[in-house]
Amino acid sequence: MKNILILYHTRHGQTQKISEYIATNLSVNFKVTLQNINTLIDQTIPEQVVDDQALDHLQLDHPRKYDLIVLACPIYYGHHDSFISKLMLKNAPLLERIPCAFFSVNLTARKALKSDPNNNPYLLKFLKTLTFKPKLIAVFAGKLQYPSYGFFDKLMIQFIMKITQGVTDTSKIIEYTDWNKVDNFCNLIASNLNESNLNESNLNTNNLNTNNLNTNNLTE
Repeated sequence: MKNILILYHTRHGQTQKISEYIATNLSVNFKVTLQNINTLIDQTIPEQVVDDQALDHLQLDHPRKYDLIVLACPIYYGHHDSFISKLMLKNAPLLERIPCAFFSVNLTARKALKSDPNNNPYLLKFLKTLTFKPKLIAVFAGKLQYPSYGFFDKLMIQFIMKITQGVTDTSKIIEYTDWNKVDNFCNLIASNLNESNLNESNLNTNNLNTNNLNTNNLTE
């Protein structure tokens, strides 16, 4: 049975929910390890004060035992969290040898055009920062959860939703995640693992256009 590691970072919980869903789906035919990236960080350091020096020590745990590594990351104010970014940059040589899949979670993907990896500005911008290309990629819409945001986050997200013709009622909780797309991503991972060959598919970064990037800020 082939081994899969799903490593995620989450801020408001939706990236974790999607990661858990993928883990459950794939565990039918594969051995799956689901891990929050926080477990790789010195737990004596509060997350809010983790600095670049601490992040530099991030290291995958026995990565060579996995046949595929799935990395998951939300958008927070226009950027993928530094936890995953640092990990991917630090372990780039390894992730080039072991098949790697990546998915991004952001509210921009609630719109049909931006739910395509080829057209999602945050994903394209992020891929430009990497020294390697994940074999499989996807982008999923996140969850709007106004009641759980702090005052500043709520105000900023409301403003961004307003200028992008989104929901501005701060009492609303709306899940935009298209679970059929998540299922398709699971099937793609499974089929490629079963073939023991991660083919360059329509989710491969080789076909992505990294020009004309938009930098509107939305979270998971």
